Amino acid sequence: GTKIYGNLGKRGIKVFPTMNDDFDEDAKVAVDIVADANGNVLEARINPKGTSATQPKTKQAALRKAREIKFNPGTETQTGTIILDMRVRG
Repeated sequence: GTKIYGNLGKRGIKVFPTMNDDFDEDAKVAVDIVADANGNVLEARINPKGTSATQPKTKQAALRKAREIKFNPGTETQTGTIILDMRVRG
């Protein structure tokens, strides 16, 4: 499942994207996220610590998905790290 660390963990996720995308390995990808008070993701960067993905396509797909996440509204811009469980469907 998806895990959230940092201040964003207290806010929770309002909208989570489907994980269908163009990648070809099962891996976990840690993404450092900055979300504004409305819950929109402003920045998403791969965090090598906690990332088992080796293929660039998997990391790029994780970044695309992270940017589609909508967090519950808060009172300020917050940061956190989310671990995406990328699984190839076959």
